[in-house]
Amino acid sequence: MLEVAIGKEAAIDNFCKKYFSELKDDYLTPEDWIFLRDAAKFLKPFQRATLVTEGDKATIDRVLWAMDVISKHYEKFQVTITYTACIYSPYTNSAGSTSWRQL
Repeated sequence: MLEVAIGKEAAIDNFCKKYFSELKDDYLTPEDWIFLRDAAKFLKPFQRATLVTEGDKATIDRVLWAMDVISKHYEKFQVTITYTACIYSPYTNSAGSTSWRQL
């Protein structure tokens, strides 16, 4: 769903501008769009890990592989996530830190 919204950014932005008086509390700023693109980029490996380990495919070797991939992904993006989350949302920063500790 996030990828679809990003793909339709111009249409969503035009809609929000057209109805700004009604949507002013929910208006997406340029910084919000940057955050959404960063979030989509970060979440992409989780989609693959989920598909590889779902249903009857959930063998131990696949789960361990997925956990290794996710762990390395977290390490790679930890600084970016923390920086981005601090700018945009203290809640996101807290959620990112909590999820990192779970690994």
